[in-house]
Amino acid sequence: MRFAAIFVASLAVSLASYAPATGQGVTLNAIAAQPGAKTTTTKNNDGSEVTEVRLPSGVVFSQQRRNGQTLTYAADVSGHGAVMCSWEIYVGVAAALEICPEFRNEPLKADLANAIDRINDFIVANSLSPVSKAEVEKAAASRREAASRLCRSDDFAGMIKALGSMSHDKLMSSVADLLSVPRPPVMNPCL
Repeated sequence: MRFAAIFVASLAVSLASYAPATGQGVTLNAIAAQPGAKTTTTKNNDGSEVTEVRLPSGVVFSQQRRNGQTLTYAADVSGHGAVMCSWEIYVGVAAALEICPEFRNEPLKADLANAIDRINDFIVANSLSPVSKAEVEKAAASRREAASRLCRSDDFAGMIKALGSMSHDKLMSSVADLLSVPRPPVMNPCL
């Protein structure tokens, strides 16, 4: 769990530059207009207002307005996992396998390349804002620098060992489950 916090924090800056896959830049009204979306708004005693849009695919967008400020976030509650979280982890691990000599693992590298390609296709197909596969691949390539800092992390070594000990079939089954329900790819909850 400590690894996840370190890893996600190290990639947060680069993630902010890749808005389309995270659903940023899309208005809550546009999300609420999605087929089957259910919207609720709650006005609180402190004057704040929370609007929640639940999509039938299992993603919830929440927007809180308080004192002239607006905070919007999304969570995947589908039971299949937050696609962007998995993408960030797989991209980071794949980069580390390539640039950290102590972590070389060719079978895992091949499996992650396959998984990332499938997730990239999912992101392109399901993003609320149009995004091309080239844009997704460019964003993945930008993660290389962040991953290089993790070469020295004991927690990262443990993550690579855990992923490396997972069978090909189990990893591919995990990716298939992650991508089994079309839904907007979001980052949270991340591990």
